[in-house]
Amino acid sequence: MNKIAIITSLSALILIGSSCGTSSVKPAHYLAMEDGEIDSSSRQEIHSLNDNIIATINSGTSDELMKYMEVNPATHEDDVQKVRDTFTSIARAMKDKELKLFKDYYFTCSGEGNIICTVFPKIDYDFQVNIPRIGDEMYLSLLETQEFEKLMISLEYIKQDGKWKVHGYYINSFKIADKNAMQWYEEALPYYGKGYLVPALFRLEICRRCLNPAPFLKYQKETEIMKLAEKVEEDFTLRYPLPMELVKINNSPLLYNIRAQFVQNDIVPVVWYITSYDLRDIDNLHVEADAMSPVIQEMFPGITEGTQYLVFKAFTELPSDSNKSYNSYGTVIEIK
Repeated sequence: MNKIAIITSLSALILIGSSCGTSSVKPAHYLAMEDGEIDSSSRQEIHSLNDNIIATINSGTSDELMKYMEVNPATHEDDVQKVRDTFTSIARAMKDKELKLFKDYYFTCSGEGNIICTVFPKIDYDFQVNIPRIGDEMYLSLLETQEFEKLMISLEYIKQDGKWKVHGYYINSFKIADKNAMQWYEEALPYYGKGYLVPALFRLEICRRCLNPAPFLKYQKETEIMKLAEKVEEDFTLRYPLPMELVKINNSPLLYNIRAQFVQNDIVPVVWYITSYDLRDIDNLHVEADAMSPVIQEMFPGITEGTQYLVFKAFTELPSDSNKSYNSYGTVIEIK
């Protein structure tokens, strides 16, 4: 089975409430404001709510969380259950994470009928906001975790009876190694232009991993990104029918997979292969890895572009069962 794997997936979603608006004589329209354009007292109120909600999530008390939600527990039991069902995974994802405000948006809607409130990006690699009207006043507060893989926490508020209530709560990957999806895409393009499929595919996989931080946030080149990622993956699969024997190497080790591993912020290729040596036979495994290095670099042009290392991970059986653990031995080759 051909595959290039990067990182495990994480996504949680709560969407509560219903859309509003019907056709009318006066068409709907909206006003959107960002960050410093928003009244300071409104921002402080929302930021205080953010702090309380995050503290409640971290405390693990789902019933307490319900008082911040738009839903009425007495009449919307299905929605309450959605919150409680999703709460455990959200709390686990948020545990011990430092949060920082990324951006605020405030929307006022008037007139009657449905409308999509849109905010276009000011810089090329930023996302566009497309949020449907769910009330006359809406607030979107975006927070990000401070770690290698940054998660975006999106709190979508609606003004209800004069009070801000949470309409939707979303959590998903936003940045990896301090780069968002567009930045990873732009980094992949030159590699693809040179025909370097492996480094291009690595970056496009990472790009897809953080392409949808929230359902109402969209990168303008999302369709283009998905099409290119699919094409590169298809080209790789056709060109390299893995697993394959490396007949130029003694004992013909079986090349099984190529994966990406981050060392600090650099992507290092990891070659998974099946060896005929015992994993305790370290000397022969080192010799085998040294012999494989130039062969792999010739087979996969550009595989070591942007890195100083190539890692060989030896197994004695195919690591094909994700529910099973396999013994392996790793050899790091420095590229000179």
